[in-house]
Amino acid sequence: MYKKFLSGTIYNVFFKIISTVILFFVTPLFISKMGDELYGIWLLNFTIIGFFALVINGLPGGVIKFVSENNNDPNYLSKIISISLFTYLVIGLLLGSVIFIFSEQITLVFKISEVNRPISIKLLKIASFFLAILWPLSVSDSVLQGLLKFKELNIIRSLQVLANSSVILLGLIFELDLGYILAFSYSTTCICSVVMFLYVKKFINPLNISFNLNEKTLFKEIMFFSIGLVAIELSSLLAYQSDEIIIGYFLNVTDISYYFVTTALFFNLRIIYGILTGLILPVVFEAKKKSNFKLIDNLVYKGIRYINIIFITFVILVSVVSEHFITLWM
Repeated sequence: MYKKFLSGTIYNVFFKIISTVILFFVTPLFISKMGDELYGIWLLNFTIIGFFALVINGLPGGVIKFVSENNNDPNYLSKIISISLFTYLVIGLLLGSVIFIFSEQITLVFKISEVNRPISIKLLKIASFFLAILWPLSVSDSVLQGLLKFKELNIIRSLQVLANSSVILLGLIFELDLGYILAFSYSTTCICSVVMFLYVKKFINPLNISFNLNEKTLFKEIMFFSIGLVAIELSSLLAYQSDEIIIGYFLNVTDISYYFVTTALFFNLRIIYGILTGLILPVVFEAKKKSNFKLIDNLVYKGIRYINIIFITFVILVSVVSEHFITLWM
């Protein structure tokens, strides 16, 4: 299990660095092609969707826990995945409908120029349409984490970043409407999510998806654990992502672009720390199931100590290059 932890951490960090490098080069191009306000609207769109997604933010942790504890039982795993797919689908349909219906009212909260308000409404409606598709498919991400299949997971994630960046950049080069670009970007994400689901089927054999509403006990167990994580996710979201909402409300959407550029490196530091520590939970869940408490102690104490040493190295590096980074993007 130590090997799983070490190899998983290496894959996580390696592929995150690849994704960050890709975004490092393409983001300045996005800003120059879109302009400050449109790029601010583009960012605000994803932030708004993220706030509505708060209701399911604890579910991935619940899925990871129960998959990790039962990774050798295909029948039980099938039930976990079926319940998660159904829950995500229902919530996605409900919230997608709310965002679609009230998209115009939502944009009125923010200081968006009247010229660009129609495109902001259009982006929200497109995003709301894809919610019911992407949220159920995102279950595969949590399942692969629970199975400790981080190599396959991160390869697909990196390909998704590359594909999405390419689609957006090509759309901007050919001066397509932002609505079409967003739709193509979401479609690319859907394709990558389907590939991820096929990997899940490969690792869980047989995988029998059935929306059996009689599994109430398992549903309650997953929900009970997940609800406890919502408060943690909420505090994290408010601490790191509410800034763009506040800026868009009190200042101007254009300022969101400036804020994003100046904080992007530090936001990615937080993501890297999450990646470094993200493997601890599934390994702990699996070890707990096997009553391997010595491994848990080593992971909690020694693992976090080494992770912090690695993370501090990244912090020092970011502090050195941050000024040049901001100058390049602006």
